[in-house]
Amino acid sequence: MLKRFLIVVLCFSALVASATGAQAAAKLVAKKSSTTGGGVYLTLQLVAGHQYRVDVGAPKHLAFSGLGGENYTYVSNQHLFTASKPFQLKGTTPKSFTVRQTIKGRVTGWILFMDVSLVRGKTVTVRVYDLGKR
Repeated sequence: MLKRFLIVVLCFSALVASATGAQAAAKLVAKKSSTTGGGVYLTLQLVAGHQYRVDVGAPKHLAFSGLGGENYTYVSNQHLFTASKPFQLKGTTPKSFTVRQTIKGRVTGWILFMDVSLVRGKTVTVRVYDLGKR
């Protein structure tokens, strides 16, 4: 009886650990670096319903700024619409921020674009991670 109980506990704990690991895994979907100009322009097609994390990094703590936006194509009430959502980027590396779908309705296209530049310095890297459905 004790053996069966231990086997059930071990199987259950393995199942919980694998499910937690699958949810926590972030998938790198884009990475762009500059080692000479101190700036990066990135554009990327996103998957509707997913959440993303953008990381801006440099070898040292360096100030950066930039502009970006999201372009949406979506269907609402049987009509096709487009929308844009601009945003500003500002901070000190390393810095992360989250991108979430803000449009309701059936999103048929979602594009993220951003231009990030260091205030001083030449090496900057921008990474985008897909965090999965949210």
